[in-house]
Amino acid sequence: MVYGVGPTAEHTRRLVTRGITVYRLTRNCLIFGRLLRSLGLPMTAGREMEFLRALQIVDVGRRADVYHTARSLFVSHRDHVAVFDRAFDLFFTWLGAEWRPPDASESSGADNRPDGPEAEEEGIESESISTIQMKAEAAASPVAPEKEEEREARGDEQADAQTYSAIEVLRNKDFDRYTPEEQARVRDLMRQLRLRPSTRRTRRKVPSPHGQHLDMRAVVRGMYRTGGEPIVLSFRRQKLKRRKLVLICDISGSMERYSRVLLQFLHGARQGMRNVEVFVFGTRLTRVTRDLGSRQVDAALDHISRRVQDFAGGTRIGRSLHDFNRTWARRVLGQSAVCILISDGWDRGDPRILRQEMEHLQRTSFRLIWLNPLLGLPEYQPVTLGMRTALEFVDDFMPAHNLASLENLARRLSALEARRPVRRQNATAPLPAGIR
Repeated sequence: MVYGVGPTAEHTRRLVTRGITVYRLTRNCLIFGRLLRSLGLPMTAGREMEFLRALQIVDVGRRADVYHTARSLFVSHRDHVAVFDRAFDLFFTWLGAEWRPPDASESSGADNRPDGPEAEEEGIESESISTIQMKAEAAASPVAPEKEEEREARGDEQADAQTYSAIEVLRNKDFDRYTPEEQARVRDLMRQLRLRPSTRRTRRKVPSPHGQHLDMRAVVRGMYRTGGEPIVLSFRRQKLKRRKLVLICDISGSMERYSRVLLQFLHGARQGMRNVEVFVFGTRLTRVTRDLGSRQVDAALDHISRRVQDFAGGTRIGRSLHDFNRTWARRVLGQSAVCILISDGWDRGDPRILRQEMEHLQRTSFRLIWLNPLLGLPEYQPVTLGMRTALEFVDDFMPAHNLASLENLARRLSALEARRPVRRQNATAPLPAGIR
């Protein structure tokens, strides 16, 4: 049975039998909703109307029925229960009936006194809400944290301003200056950071009403239903697929102050994307894609620190890239993958090997991005031999010293062009951003 907003004839007859007016019942229920809203519960006019409809099918003379009906409609968080119980107690005690939260005996029907929301004939004056509110606030536990929409509706922006200020400090603070508490805080922010490379057109075609290619198989199948006449034409378009992402991170001794936070960044990237490969290197290359598959970031990083033998050791970028190009490149760089190399550029190996492997890596990647944590320093210049050698084959040279720079990387990935960039080997090509 579907009930409207107003009471049914049967419900009105029962109320009249008890000597209750529908007006007083409705008025007291709406005032109770105003009280809950003032105490911080997420009340809406729709919930109050649902409460009035529900009272049509329960015994309004039993406090247990009214209590459970109101609680099922008005309480949406477990931390709201104590506030609701206290408000219900004070409100209906004010109406003139001694009340306690219903126990098992009352719920089973032991108490059938007519002491619900209609107990007091004259109802409660709206001016008394403030008195009940002060009593409820003094006795109830704190309400659960409100949603952003609820805080905006109440106009309470102080907590938001403080939270926003703290996040802004973390976003623009260098990783090497983080305290242990700030590292734990930025870990939660990195979980929200999602790397979404741009999409590419594949050779596979999928049905689409706005496609440019005629789907002859679907047209022929449709002709069986129309007597051999091609009445309905079907079309297909090229399928769009997100580009694969390959991350290669330097964990040598010169990167030690950034390694912990950057590994958290790699863990977030691994959790947020399905088509991603992650490698780390110092003097040798190690694939850690499966290690970062664990949802617990601390367990994943501890496992990597035990498994990687050259953690915080020397740096051989050229030799590590040689291993990657010969062993992994053909497996992970297919289908126009984007490669991101994270390193400060300090290399103790042969620069000729580095040049050769960087050229090969750029040629097999759709786009080669180099992230350097030192690029965030105002006085930084790429003067080291390894960095100067590698820059010739880098498509984008970007900083990675704070959270804001990683957010900039995420925006750059989502806005990649559909075609390969003009390589810097072409003398007419402009220098990447950040290179002087």
